[in-house]
Amino acid sequence: MKKTMLKRTFLLFLLAGIVYACVEDSLFDTLTQQDPSIQEAKAWYEANKGETPAGIRSSFTDKKAGKKYLKPLWNNSFMNTDKEYKTVETMLTAEKGYGFITPECYKKYEETGDLRYIHSTTRLVVRTDLKTKKTDGFIMTITPDLKYLESSNFNPFRNNSYLKRDKKFSGFVFYCDMEGDFVNAWRYLDGVAYSISPDTETPGIGLRSNMGCTYYYNIGITEHCYYTQHEGEDTFMGCGTPTVDYYYGWWECDSTGGSGNYNNNNNGGGGTGPGGSAGGIAANSSLDDSGNTALETTINTLLNNCAYKSMYDSLKSRGIKFSNIVYDPSISNGRYDADTKTLIFRDEFSIEQSFPEEFIHFFQDNYYWGGINYYYNSARINIEFEAKMTSDILCWMKGEGYYCRFYGSGKNHSNKYSLWIMNITNQGTHLPTYAELFARDSRWGGLNYWDFIQDFQSEGTTQGILDYTFLPKAYENIKSNSNCN
Repeated sequence: MKKTMLKRTFLLFLLAGIVYACVEDSLFDTLTQQDPSIQEAKAWYEANKGETPAGIRSSFTDKKAGKKYLKPLWNNSFMNTDKEYKTVETMLTAEKGYGFITPECYKKYEETGDLRYIHSTTRLVVRTDLKTKKTDGFIMTITPDLKYLESSNFNPFRNNSYLKRDKKFSGFVFYCDMEGDFVNAWRYLDGVAYSISPDTETPGIGLRSNMGCTYYYNIGITEHCYYTQHEGEDTFMGCGTPTVDYYYGWWECDSTGGSGNYNNNNNGGGGTGPGGSAGGIAANSSLDDSGNTALETTINTLLNNCAYKSMYDSLKSRGIKFSNIVYDPSISNGRYDADTKTLIFRDEFSIEQSFPEEFIHFFQDNYYWGGINYYYNSARINIEFEAKMTSDILCWMKGEGYYCRFYGSGKNHSNKYSLWIMNITNQGTHLPTYAELFARDSRWGGLNYWDFIQDFQSEGTTQGILDYTFLPKAYENIKSNSNCN
């Protein structure tokens, strides 16, 4: 039986999303509902959505704002892959309608009455890490600015997905978890992403600058749409006039571009790229997506080691971070710049190998009075050997055995050095005490810390002075503050 007109609210961006799904077919690997990737994403969503379906708040900056519950439209899905991830993106419908647009676009809509000016799109993204096979899910909203909207001939979403962004895209990308809570956000300008953080105190003030930061605000709108329903099928009849629901503000304080990624480990905004946390160890990161992934994988692996966890927790508790993480193809592998507090890698493939020692240097820099550069002309050999020795000990303790490179070995006693590391760690089951570094034993030729540091100096790779009064106290601190055996 045909029912009378049924008044419903629904997503403002849904109309645009369904229209543009047809356009996206030519650009993305659009799937049918029977495709295994769709079925896998759907099964993951059903298993992980919790007691309530995916949702999103009317305002990203107001935790008291009402939450709209979202329903995936699995018939309107597409898949993307790159060398790191596979994603399935799915259009969404909701019990209550909303959209997120820029003030300039809303003003243009008011002037022209053209609904194309108030387009945004929100999608469920189910993301699988191709290396670890781990899957997560989140809500992504794409809001074009006026310039990009018009230059794209009002087709702002056809070249933009989680993994693929138009090099000319300008606007905003917002991420929420599946419970509807804000995670992080980015402002784009000509394809470059800049981390932004929500202003929870004074939203809606307008564009302004404060101590080097730029202020933006966006508008949340609601639209009521009408359907007829016959035998369970909805027929769209039209929508009413959109109304402004929320004004909400954003601070942008970073001047370098970032990844634009979703990152649920950093609720202040920014993915794992510039402006992001890079695993919580940096105020900023200028690595590309693959570099950030390699770095976070390395960090997560190292944190399983009690000594690295001790260093990490010590730095975190004091709010100490690298100022930035960058690439420099001119260096041989990795380097820590103590002047600028910058961590530098040659490329993404050097991260796993070089990060452990450079992180130890960073810890030394924040342990020794004056920082490690203070000792450059008086005890550089001591600083370098302590870091390499510590790295070798922890490598053996990670269970990597003969994959360890023994960076602290010298010119004449390299075999005895490796025997020293193996034995003082009890074959990787024990973090040596400070006193054990200086013990002499026939199992490693009767040598100790001072013999090995002299041999390291004679090898000549590191130039500098050896100070016999400068003791490896940073290592002692790591040992005494860890829960290592």
